[in-house]
Amino acid sequence: MHRIRPTAICLFLNQGRFLVSEQYQADGSRFYRPVGGGIEFGESSKGALRREIREELGVEIVAPRLLGVIENRFTHEGEMGHEIVFVYDARFADARLYDRETLAGYDDAIDAQFGAVWLPLRALDEWPYPIYPQGLNDLVKGVADQEAG
Repeated sequence: MHRIRPTAICLFLNQGRFLVSEQYQADGSRFYRPVGGGIEFGESSKGALRREIREELGVEIVAPRLLGVIENRFTHEGEMGHEIVFVYDARFADARLYDRETLAGYDDAIDAQFGAVWLPLRALDEWPYPIYPQGLNDLVKGVADQEAG
């Protein structure tokens, strides 16, 4: 049965960069996506974001701020998917995390460990790997332009 999946992700914008998890398709091709995940029934997107970051990275966040919403229709490993993605920015409660080059994470939905890395905003157009959800690049650039101007 097909359904629309609501999700919440976080950028952690900091010093001209944002945080993404490095992941792989079944064929071995690499892609990137901000940390976050599914919203459970009865849960707010902000509550889901806090829970997902706690589950995936084992850390707490403060001051989540909704940046926008993206409708994402895609094919993943031969299956059609459809998401409504709430895109947030937030701060880590522990500011020392911004000094790390990578953060170790675990995604229980796919039972896999991942590395979260900082991607420079200025490199979005030249980045050789896909960044999901589709439409995220435009949203991130728009937010970066607003904050710079």
